[in-house]
Amino acid sequence: MAHTRHADIEPNKLVSVHSLLDELFSLHRFGIKPGLATIRTLSEVYGNPHKSYPVIHVAGTNGKGTVCSLLASILMSAGYRVGLYTSPHIRTYHERMRVNGVPIADEAILALAETIMPTVRAIQATFFEVTTAMMFRHFADANVDIAIIETGMGGRLDSTNIVEPLLSIITSIDFDHTEFLGNTLEHIAGEKAGIIKRKKPVLIAEPRKELVSVFMEKAVQCEAPIGFLDALSHVTHCSNRRDCSMMITATILKVIHENLYIPLAGKHQQRNILTALTALAMLKTTNPSIRAITDQAIRDGIANVHRQSGLQARIQCIREEPPLIVDVGHNLAGIIALRDTLFSAGYGGASFTIIFGAMRDKPVLEMLKVLKSLCAVLVAVQPATERAMSVEEIRQYAVEAGINVVKVVPVIADAMQFVLASNQAGLVVGSFYVVDEALADLQAEQISF
Repeated sequence: MAHTRHADIEPNKLVSVHSLLDELFSLHRFGIKPGLATIRTLSEVYGNPHKSYPVIHVAGTNGKGTVCSLLASILMSAGYRVGLYTSPHIRTYHERMRVNGVPIADEAILALAETIMPTVRAIQATFFEVTTAMMFRHFADANVDIAIIETGMGGRLDSTNIVEPLLSIITSIDFDHTEFLGNTLEHIAGEKAGIIKRKKPVLIAEPRKELVSVFMEKAVQCEAPIGFLDALSHVTHCSNRRDCSMMITATILKVIHENLYIPLAGKHQQRNILTALTALAMLKTTNPSIRAITDQAIRDGIANVHRQSGLQARIQCIREEPPLIVDVGHNLAGIIALRDTLFSAGYGGASFTIIFGAMRDKPVLEMLKVLKSLCAVLVAVQPATERAMSVEEIRQYAVEAGINVVKVVPVIADAMQFVLASNQAGLVVGSFYVVDEALADLQAEQISF
């Protein structure tokens, strides 16, 4: 993905930052190595900083990044100094670790790297392991009051899973990374359940009974208090808007929150809002030392989640007339949520020009079959990563999915220009990588988002 622009730093630092980020990204060659031995070694180099502040730990297949962002924004509005760790990034590496919404600076990255990179090279640590270790130290150096930490993949063997959280959260479960997490939802749920810690409370937002039993078994083993979202909270009213926002009234642990403005849309985002609010209510119940969070802090935190957390491209309407919507949906569940949300927001009869690109390991045919109901023209693109599916493969899948008009435009910037010039409804989706390049083009065109 794109690196940060470095216009405001000294030339020698520019070279250093670029070189370091290039080296960090090159660690992808070591792939994904599930296990905690390496992260423990790296954390020891930094003095085990993850033990110096309280943590909320979040796993799941879909929704975990949004839940983390909502939690961080609300806690910020309540006066906390908050560390937020999410992945992957959209525009820059720095987005992955924020303190009170501010991405980590170049200078901080360089200082952290100076300490750890000799060990990284010696033990061939992976990209995510190094980034996670740097995050732990950065949050300690920044004296955060609390850290909101999203797992990268899975849970049990995820590099973030050396924390002892105040509260764990598991969002919805679906098929993803099956080569590492297993080929059944029960196996995947079992890996996610690995973040449940001994006698630490956990909130489960996954509703299916066969998966709930997996989490219940793990919680019993760990003597962990467990709460289930659907038993604790519900939405009593919701209205979706064409700008991809909504107003909801929700009951959270018997407390009614009326007319909450949410700059997000869809049933899945209703569940994410419920998850964040229920988690905070549970946190206060189980940790009396946590300061009370006022209704105004909740409203301000939710309303300002994009600005305060950096959350982007979750069915985000960049332009209303004609609509231009971007979304990081990159698996089948995410694409279904996108379709259903756009229908509920009044776009059921709309015909979008869809810019679509995806990674080779995704169920692209099934994803395109879902998008067919929204699609007038499919523009097949290929983001600049070796993992990307070729435009020709996408074209073939699109034809098989029954999409009649397919345009091949490999370069995403060219595809964006095509959509902007057409003055038709546009939708960008399929991968974080695709959205990254699309937003870069919008930024170059000085289109705000």
